[in-house]
Formats: sequence, structure tokens, C-alpha cells
Amino acid sequence: MNKVPPHSIEAEMSVIGATLVGGSRIFNLVSSIISETDFYRLAHSQIYTCMQELVKANSAIDIVTVTSWLQERSVLDSVGGIAYIMQVGEFVPTTSNAEHYARIVRDHSNRRLIITQAMEAIDSAYDHECESTTVIDAFISGVTPVVTGSDSHPYTHIDDAVQEAIEDIDERQVNQTISGISSGWKSIDDVVGGWRKGELIVLGARPSMGKSAYALAITRNSARQGKVSLFISIEMSAMMTTHRLLSLETGIDLKRMQNSVLNAQEKHLVRGARATLFDYPLYISSSNPMSIADIKSKCIKLKHKEGLDLIVIDYLQMIETKGYNRVQEVGQLSRGLKQIAREMNVPVIVLSSLSRASEKRDDKRPVMSDLRESGDIESDADVGLFLYRSSYYASQSIDPDQPDEIEVIVRKNRNGPIGSVTLEYIPSVGQFHELSYGGL
Repeated sequence: MNKVPPHSIEAEMSVIGATLVGGSRIFNLVSSIISETDFYRLAHSQIYTCMQELVKANSAIDIVTVTSWLQERSVLDSVGGIAYIMQVGEFVPTTSNAEHYARIVRDHSNRRLIITQAMEAIDSAYDHECESTTVIDAFISGVTPVVTGSDSHPYTHIDDAVQEAIEDIDERQVNQTISGISSGWKSIDDVVGGWRKGELIVLGARPSMGKSAYALAITRNSARQGKVSLFISIEMSAMMTTHRLLSLETGIDLKRMQNSVLNAQEKHLVRGARATLFDYPLYISSSNPMSIADIKSKCIKLKHKEGLDLIVIDYLQMIETKGYNRVQEVGQLSRGLKQIAREMNVPVIVLSSLSRASEKRDDKRPVMSDLRESGDIESDADVGLFLYRSSYYASQSIDPDQPDEIEVIVRKNRNGPIGSVTLEYIPSVGQFHELSYGGL
């Protein structure tokens, strides 16, 4: 049986009516919740678009200006004429509930979107040539705006964008903050500017350089700032990740943690670390295999329940995908992660293995082209970071309990400078400390 799609004509009339009465002040309130695409009735969408254009032109919003705008574009009759504009303008006696009406309109719009995506998913699921993972990925991508609200503003007028940028600059100047989430090391923040919303950051290193430890330290530093941070490990179990976190927090040797040979004082430190970590908005997800659709699903659920500020993934080449060749597969993964960063409006940091090319050079410091199956990763990444320890190539064995120097090399920074920062790294506990800073 055919059903009428969810909608509320009364709520739509109330939004428009309240805006006709309250003008641009009310429009600015409701426009943060809905866009012209959220209206079920075409006439209402056209009237709302008219109001949007009037605001951009710094014109007043009222029955006269709206009627005139629609008439000049020969659409007044199609929306019901001046009689309907006046009817809508008198539909609500007060503007006080405008935001409530807008949320009703948005809710019905979300429901229609879910229905549309579900119907498309059902049709695709019956198509045996379409893989189930593709169906799931398409459905999750289709309903993501319901959670993130990412389609509420399909475009922005340049004046609004400039005003927002000015306010952001003023706020950061007053508060003396960087543009993104702090890495936890000022020397790195000075180069990168923090982890910025919507950016894909690739962290590459050869095996045993410390990239998992560094990624976990980044996640923990973010959570210490009150940022909801998600660490997704496809390589390590949740227990292994937790052991590393406890070692990082307490300074207890990771091997002692894993082998359960802690003394009374160390056990006391672990219990204290549990109380500290409890206050961090830090979440761990560990499973293998894991696809882009799985990652997106986890992020959507967390964002809806707790919010989400940072995603860290360990690591790129272990994410499950299907393609004609490995280069194409990795390209699909990097584009998928870039899409997650944009849709969730959070920084996504993904670890990546490197090819053996650097091993063959005299200077073994990694470069962008060393990223394994690198083509699309190089172009999709906003920031490219690499870890390098000269001691890794030394002939003598390395004592994991002794501090070592590790270079964090910024090879690509779409919105800032490149550079190299040297940190102190203690492998046995996964800790990184400030040491020095010099240009690349």
C-alpha cells in the first residue's frame, strides 16, 4: 500500500509565517536547522529560497518584500499568489516557537531521506551483481546527513563565510589557541597548526619506528583536552591497546604490564591511571576485518551518542576493500576516509605502512612517495607526517628503556608550512616528550 511521505504542512507554514513576522532575526535562527531542501511542499521551498536571497541582499523580510521578489521572477502565482503569502503570514500569532517548528520540519525531512535510502538499499540488495558491502556502504553514506546535519547548508554565501572566518580568527587571537586540536606538543603545533576539522592526516613510518605508540599518544592527548576521541585499531586487540594506554599513562614498562609482573607500587599506579582515564572521553574500537562502511558506522553511532572530535585509525592497509588491484583498493580507502573526515567534520588521522624505497637511499628519511600503494593517498591527504629514528638503522642494539630521538617530519601540509620536529621517545612506555625544533 502506498503511503504518504512524512511531512507537516502546518509546521512548514509556521516556520515561514514566523519568519515573515520576525524577519531576518528569525530566519537566522531557523536557517541553522533547516534548508530549502527540507520542505515537503514545493511552494514553501520556493518562499524559503526567496527569504534566503533577501537576507543575502541585506533586504528586509516581510510580506511586501517576499511578494515583490517572487513576482519579479514570475513564481508568485505558482506558490499560491499574494493571498497565500498573507495566509501564511497570519498562520502563527508569535515567533517564539520558530525553532521548534523548524525542528519538526527537519525531522520529517530526515524521515523522508531514510525512507528513500532504505528503498534504494532494498532494490540494490535484490541485485545479485551488487555486493552486500557496497549496499551497506551506500546506505550509510546516504543517511549520514541525518546524524551529522551535513546537508543543512548545501552552500554558503561568501559574506557569511568571511564573517565566520573573522570571528574564528578573533576568538583564537583572544584565547591564544591554534586552529585545530592540539597534538600535545607545542613544537608540532607550531608547524601543523593542530588537527583541523575535515582534514585527512596520514602518518607513515617503517615497522617498529613507533607509529602506533605515537598515534595512541595523539589520541590520549586529544582526550585530555576534553575532545571526544576514537582510536580504531585493526591490528591490535582492545586489550593490547589498553595495555599500551596504561603504560603511556603510568610510565610502567609495557612488557611488565603484558607479563603481569607488577609490584604493589605499580599496581597502585595502574589503579590511579584507571581513575584518570575514566575522565577522558576516549573510546577504543578493535576488530578485524573492518571496512570503510564499518568505520563510518562506528563513527556515526559515537557521534550521535557522545559527539566526536577526532578519529585515529591504525592502519590504512589493513582496512578491508575490493578492487581490481591494490593501488586501486588503497585509493578507494583514502577517498573513503577523506569523505568521513568531511562528513563528520572532524580530523581523521590514519596510519600507513611504507614501501622499502627509503631503505635503498642514503638518506632514509621517508618522503610522500614512500607511502605504500601511494598514488591517491598523496593527493587525498591534507597533511603527511612521517616518523624517522636514525637509531633504527644503527648497527648496535637499541635499549627500549633509554630515551631515543625521533623525528616527526611534515612532508605535506595543505594549509600550512612543512618542517621537522625532534621529540624524545621512550619505546618501553610509548611516551614522547619535547626536545627541539628546526626547519626541514
